[in-house]
Amino acid sequence: MCHHAGIVPRIGAQGRTVQTILALVAAGFGAAVMADSYRVLHREGVTPRRLAGTATTLHLVWRAGDMSPLLTRLMTALNAVKPGPDDERPETRASEPDSRRAAR
Repeated sequence: MCHHAGIVPRIGAQGRTVQTILALVAAGFGAAVMADSYRVLHREGVTPRRLAGTATTLHLVWRAGDMSPLLTRLMTALNAVKPGPDDERPETRASEPDSRRAAR
């Protein structure tokens, strides 16, 4: 993302865990690009912002040949809610409370 935007980041510190990364950001050591799901952590001193034009892809992997009933049910449930090509991310309605909006 940085390269595409013509930015060369200067990395002064790195963290191995989400909590460490958020603590570094809160302490003023820069910024971090993280998955939207971490917005629910509400770290003091950190303001999450969405990045336009980004998306996260998740992959389901399983052992070859494993067709257990539980796996079959999980795959059926995931296929029922997967977005279509024109619906990559559900839009947040303005009427939803902030707590629900932040959890997306």
